[in-house]
Amino acid sequence: MELKLYLILIKKNLLVIIVCVALSASFAYFISIKAESGYKLEQSFLMSSTSIQTNQTSQTASPQIYDFDNFYNQEKARNFTDTAVAILQNPDFANSLNIGGSRISAQKLSPQLIKITVISDSFSDSQFTLERAVLEFNRKLKALDPQNSLEVKPIGTAREPIFTRINTNIALAAGAVFGLAVSAFLISVKTYFKL
Repeated sequence: MELKLYLILIKKNLLVIIVCVALSASFAYFISIKAESGYKLEQSFLMSSTSIQTNQTSQTASPQIYDFDNFYNQEKARNFTDTAVAILQNPDFANSLNIGGSRISAQKLSPQLIKITVISDSFSDSQFTLERAVLEFNRKLKALDPQNSLEVKPIGTAREPIFTRINTNIALAAGAVFGLAVSAFLISVKTYFKL
C-alpha cells in the first residue's frame, strides 16, 4: 500500500481517530486525578507471640530440651497472619482510628510477615497513622481474646514517607497513544472486512 492510500484511509476515518484519542486521553486524565496521592509510608511487621521472649529469657537460667509452648505460639502466629491482614484492611478498623483522609492497606509477605502501607496528606500524618494503627491493632487483639499473646512487632525502622502521585501529563499522553492504537485497530478491521 502506498503512502497516498494511507493518507486517504486516515482522512476517510479521521472522526474515528479523533473520538478514540479524545475518549481514552480524557479517561486516563480523569483516572490520574482520582488516583491516590500523598505521603506513602511502608513498614514490615512480624506476627509473633509476646510470651516467646519471656520463655527465652527463662531458658538461659534453666535450659529446656523441648519447648512445646513456644512451638504452639509460633504456629498460631503463622496461621493468624491472614486474619490480621483482613482486620487491618477492614473499613470499620480504619474508621475506628479517626485518621481523617489517611488510607491503610496491609499485605501478607510470608507466613508471619505483614507489610502495612499508609498514604496520608501530610508527612507527619503518615507516621502518626502507622503508629496508631499498630497500637490499635494490638489493643484490639487483646480485647478480642485476653488469653491471646499475639501482636505485630516492627522489623527495623520505617523509611521516610515519600510523596507519590500519578503525573497527569504522562497519563494524558499514554491515554492518547492507547486511543491511537485502538483507532488503528478499528480502522484496520473496518478496511479488512470492507465495512
